[in-house]
Amino acid sequence: MNIDFTPFFSSGYVHTELSPEVREEINELIWTADRKQKMRLSGVQTDNWMLPNARDLLSPIVSELVESYKVTHKELTDEYEQEVQKAIRPRYNFDSYTVDVPWVNITERYMYNPPHNHQGVYSWVIFHDIPYSLEEERKDYRISMSNQPYPGCFYFVHPTHSGHTYIQNIEIDYRSNGHMILFPARIYHGVHPYYSTDKPRISLAGNVTL
Repeated sequence: MNIDFTPFFSSGYVHTELSPEVREEINELIWTADRKQKMRLSGVQTDNWMLPNARDLLSPIVSELVESYKVTHKELTDEYEQEVQKAIRPRYNFDSYTVDVPWVNITERYMYNPPHNHQGVYSWVIFHDIPYSLEEERKDYRISMSNQPYPGCFYFVHPTHSGHTYIQNIEIDYRSNGHMILFPARIYHGVHPYYSTDKPRISLAGNVTL
């Protein structure tokens, strides 16, 4: 496994690897879903559709990740939740939250997701089918000449105390299939384009709201 899931800076995140049985069920739900239910999303995509039938399957896993985040990032969680509570839903508390309906993202070669954040408290992503390897991606002349050789990778944008930003790249490729991460929804994040294959990249995403 080539992903370094060590928490960095002030956002932190947690991750898990889905079982083969859950992955198989997700795959069935993706391709039997009503693809007419769309999302208005950032970035350049081939397609997307909502996946309401996956919510019951994924809710227990998302809830476990939320609790894991609260434990492993206790020093950050209290302050973060207070700020989000003021900004989004002052009348609610964090003892009761909702796992929203997830959606499917389909992207192809050269497509990307620019820096953006989500409404809600936490967000999550499942890397369902990543069709490339970083070794092959980095052979592309555009990548080999770059000082940021992270094609097809997921990234976070962290503010610093000096007013600058730091990009935290998470190395994602075919070895990431079935992995799931959860992070604060207000943190800006995105996905770089990939170059080495015509096969689509498939991921799922969703939010946890109050």
